[in-house]
Amino acid sequence: MLSKRHITFINLALALLLLVGGGLFFWSYYRSHTAEDGTISSGRPMTAEAVPTPPGESYYEVIVTRDLWKEKFAAPEEAPPPTPVPLTVPPPNLKLLGTSIRRDSSKNTAMIEEVANKQQHLSRVGDVVAGAIVLEIQRNQVVLDHKGNIFTISAFKDSIKVEKGAIPISRILRPLGKNKWLISKKGLWKLISNNKWLVSKKGLWQYINVKKVKVIVKDVVPAIMKALTGVGCRPYYPRGNPRRGEAEGYQILVLPPRHLAIHLGIKQGDIIRTVNQEIITGKNRALELLQEVQNEKTVIVEIERKGELIQLEYLIQLELLELRTK
Repeated sequence: MLSKRHITFINLALALLLLVGGGLFFWSYYRSHTAEDGTISSGRPMTAEAVPTPPGESYYEVIVTRDLWKEKFAAPEEAPPPTPVPLTVPPPNLKLLGTSIRRDSSKNTAMIEEVANKQQHLSRVGDVVAGAIVLEIQRNQVVLDHKGNIFTISAFKDSIKVEKGAIPISRILRPLGKNKWLISKKGLWKLISNNKWLVSKKGLWQYINVKKVKVIVKDVVPAIMKALTGVGCRPYYPRGNPRRGEAEGYQILVLPPRHLAIHLGIKQGDIIRTVNQEIITGKNRALELLQEVQNEKTVIVEIERKGELIQLEYLIQLELLELRTK
């Protein structure tokens, strides 16, 4: 067993170790707190840590001069997008009701109807109808331009229908084909196609009891008036125009059955607008035109029938037509 002396020595050694360990602990604790407060054991303030200086412009010049951001391979060039093909806009649905042809083509007019809304336009060259520009007006057709698309509208095809049953069989001497008959026993006229006749000038004058062939119209006015007995007509003025001054044609109000004019394509209610492109402005002008066409081989009469313009063509020959019964 340890003696009392030995036990005392051990206790002193342990006490010394505890004292040294406690002193070291308190010293480390004190140093850590003084560092956080910026002081040292001597009481002087602690110097702040040095902040690094940012690089200058020369530092970044390397990146700029070497173009480090440039793509290693250039992007492929994209082909330009294809030009879209413009859509073709269909032309408007138009119907040609008729034309009026003058010697001065700039004065030609056409009656054109929009089929969709039945709206009618009296147009000349350069006018616009339903977005289409009128380029040219001819006797039987009108040429238009709709957004670069050139198209044509036509009329007067089979304008006048001649049905066989409408003509008494006794007056048909020789059938010439569909809608074509020789319909005059006296050799005055012959329908050779729709709205086209062959007419004898000599026969027509004899029909109204004028024996001459070279006729001065003003000298035979009584005979002409007698031939028009029973025919009622008046100057024609378009709706809304004052009924005075020069007319724009003659309207047939009454036409007796079997009259000469009926066989030549005229019907009751027709408006005779022009003769060889000349407007009938009154009775005196009508007689002047009759005199002017005496030496013509072709006479074209333009009429308006129920809003539609129709052209009747007459081929004139001097002698009577040759009749054949077989």
